[in-house]
Amino acid sequence: MLSATKNTRPNLTLFKRIIVSLLLLSFLWLPNQALATNQATIDRVKKIVMMLNIAGKEFQDGIVDGKIAIAAEYEESQVFLQQAIERFKRVAPEISVPEKSKDLSKRLIKLEGLIKSKVDSQVIWGEVNSLNSELLEIFSIEISKTPITPISMENGKRIFETNCSVCHGLKGNGDGPMSSQYTPSPAILSNPELTGDANTIAYDNFEVINVGIANTSMMGWAGVLSENQIWDVTYYLRSFSNTNLQLPPVNLEIAAIESSEEAGINSTSQVVKDVEATLQKSFDTYKAGQVEDAAEMAFDAYLIYEKIESNLITKDKNLGITLESAFSRYRGEIKRNAPLKHVESLRNEISLNMAKGLEILTNEVGFSAMFLQSFSIIVREGFEAILIIAALIAFLVKSRNQSRVKSIHMGVILGILASFATAYIIHEI
Repeated sequence: MLSATKNTRPNLTLFKRIIVSLLLLSFLWLPNQALATNQATIDRVKKIVMMLNIAGKEFQDGIVDGKIAIAAEYEESQVFLQQAIERFKRVAPEISVPEKSKDLSKRLIKLEGLIKSKVDSQVIWGEVNSLNSELLEIFSIEISKTPITPISMENGKRIFETNCSVCHGLKGNGDGPMSSQYTPSPAILSNPELTGDANTIAYDNFEVINVGIANTSMMGWAGVLSENQIWDVTYYLRSFSNTNLQLPPVNLEIAAIESSEEAGINSTSQVVKDVEATLQKSFDTYKAGQVEDAAEMAFDAYLIYEKIESNLITKDKNLGITLESAFSRYRGEIKRNAPLKHVESLRNEISLNMAKGLEILTNEVGFSAMFLQSFSIIVREGFEAILIIAALIAFLVKSRNQSRVKSIHMGVILGILASFATAYIIHEI
């Protein structure tokens, strides 16, 4: 009996040590798994927010007064919303309060109904902004409160004048040409209470631009502009009320910033590289049997491509439309679990066309070519004008109204002077 007890204790001690070791290993491993899952969820939620913003923007462009103005834009608003709904289904189980998950799901379906009903775009933006705010709050997602790259005031000005001045005015006085159409009226960004360093911080403005303001016409720009672009326009609009605007410290680290033309070319190249990388990741994920994840990444690749899509369509419409169709087919084939070789063939087709697109978008026209193009247009238009004037003079001479020829000469001189004046005004403005 004693010998049996002696032999058993070492075995029990060894067994306990194994159990304790396994428990310790499990405690060490679980947090890492949780962190990985959490990060994946955060990334997915950020994409949902972005897609809801894009859906709102596409709807605003596609529907005017309850009627379809641009069918392609309206269709895309539905596509992006559907993507947001599909991705929400994957993150919904991670919401700790089931009632909130159900409520958000119902509101997304409601938004889908509103888009199909072609309601006013302000109603859509109200729902989008409200959903985005709640999603960010539920998942405790905060966007960086300081820019990580140098601020480009020139880029900020360009973005503001292109996208924001129609409502807020060129100087942020809330007097843009469309300001009278909105209730409440666009914010007066030159007001120090809104953008002054003494009363606010840059992140306050950044957050509003990023997610918009619920129940107003102020849309969220997260899905339209990159984070760096939003920071650029944030600091530019703050210059309206700050005479000595303080740029963030990161700007001191770089003494010179590339010219906007070079930056544009580099940006296009980077977009193409990002598309290629995302497509490859999508294909590798599909090869590993993760169909849903691969389909999401395929759509992410299209989202990246959208940054240059409009420019490409302007220069080569057929190639732009071909690429858009190819992205759709690629994602569709992944979702239906098509043979690997077929999916790979579609991916290669997209890569080839993206390379063509890059060449078209980065192809610079030299000064000589630009001069010849401009000169040929002026000569052609001038020749047509001379023919018309000659015909008029001939008609007056034949109809014995030679006294009127002087009026044509004066008109020609005034026209030439007006051309120079117009060119000067356009150049100065």
